[in-house]
Amino acid sequence: MKPLRLGTCLLMLGGPLACCGAPASQEARYTGTVVPETACGQASHGTLTTSKGRFNFAPDDGVLLLAGDVGAGGALSATLATQGADRKGYIMRFKGQMDPEHVHGHYTTPRCTFTVSFDRNHSRQFEVPYL
Repeated sequence: MKPLRLGTCLLMLGGPLACCGAPASQEARYTGTVVPETACGQASHGTLTTSKGRFNFAPDDGVLLLAGDVGAGGALSATLATQGADRKGYIMRFKGQMDPEHVHGHYTTPRCTFTVSFDRNHSRQFEVPYL
């Protein structure tokens, strides 16, 4: 009889998250509204995910991601520099604060500033183990 590998034993005993490199508490998904502070756009839905001390913010649940580190006390700050349709620089910034259940902050583009208000999504369908 072959001996079982440690990873196989962990999977059998504790399920797929037992062998993760990071505790589940370090990974989270927050969703909610991104609302313009003036009449410069429409409210939209956004997502912020955290993993291993980093975060990704998708302002309109689109393809552009602002990425950064989760700072001391849950401080969040990220900048994405891209090019607009007019071929001029287009800088997007996110500054916020997170706690285990909420994210609040401001997302700024050259045209508009938005208030971000997200709540933690506790659905397990978004947990992805690191193997």
